[in-house]
Amino acid sequence: MINIIAQAQVQWSTVGIDGLTCSQCFYSVEQSIRSLSNVKDVAMNLNGSEAKVKQSIKSYNEILKIGEQVNKAGFSVRFLTITVKIDTSFNISTSKITNHIGSLLLLNNTMLNSDSLYTFQIIDSRFCKKNVYKQWGSSIKSHQLKNGKDPNNIFVIEVTVSKSH
Repeated sequence: MINIIAQAQVQWSTVGIDGLTCSQCFYSVEQSIRSLSNVKDVAMNLNGSEAKVKQSIKSYNEILKIGEQVNKAGFSVRFLTITVKIDTSFNISTSKITNHIGSLLLLNNTMLNSDSLYTFQIIDSRFCKKNVYKQWGSSIKSHQLKNGKDPNNIFVIEVTVSKSH
């Protein structure tokens, strides 16, 4: 893996939630997420069964706590994404974006452009569909065998990109 230092500012996280059937379910999940001390805002999307979360983070690993809170509320996580603004352009080839809060370890090849918003899906066996994790699981295990586990690093794949305004 190539180590690239970049300014990657976390904009928000989105969690897809399975099993939400009523307004009380949504309220329960929202309150569970809001109980995290670093959460600034939670916007629940009833139609998509999703929560968009703004939080101040000191480590990428803190984003995983959103999924853990959904599980604690009694629901399962369909996906967990992080939307990041990249301030530097560079090529990525099975690489990582590293800054003061840890690393986003990219499992797929991509080109990142400056002044764009990227949404990355977090690849964690607890917070994505089994077939998605299965696709990337061997790459994750191989990386961890070579480099060890670091709680400040999370594995991601690029999902979408949009220009910042």
